[in-house]
Amino acid sequence: MDNMYTTTVEGTGAAITISPRFKPQYIKVINLDGLCTLEWTSDMGAGKGFKVLTGIDATADTVSLMSYISSKGITMDDNGRQFTIGADTDINVDKETLIVCCFR
Repeated sequence: MDNMYTTTVEGTGAAITISPRFKPQYIKVINLDGLCTLEWTSDMGAGKGFKVLTGIDATADTVSLMSYISSKGITMDDNGRQFTIGADTDINVDKETLIVCCFR
C-alpha cells in the first residue's frame, strides 16, 4: 500500500481535482514558477491551507510571507479519495507548474 503520491500538473487559475487513490493526511503543493507553497493537514477545513509566498524585496533579501488562508486552498471531497486545489492567485496560476505531494 502506497503512503505517498506525487504528481505534476499545470496551473489553470481554476479549481484542479487530484485523485491520489488514498485519503491524504498531509498535502503540499509547490508552485515552481511562482515560488509559492501551500500546505494542508486533515485538521484543516475545506478551502484552507498554510501558504508561504517567497520573493525578493528592494534590498535583494529573500522574504517569505506566511498566511493561513480560509478560502481557495485545499478541499477534500466527501469520501476523502480526491481533493481540489482552489483558485488561489499565488498557488494555482495559469500555465505555472505545480508539484503535488500527498502523504497518508
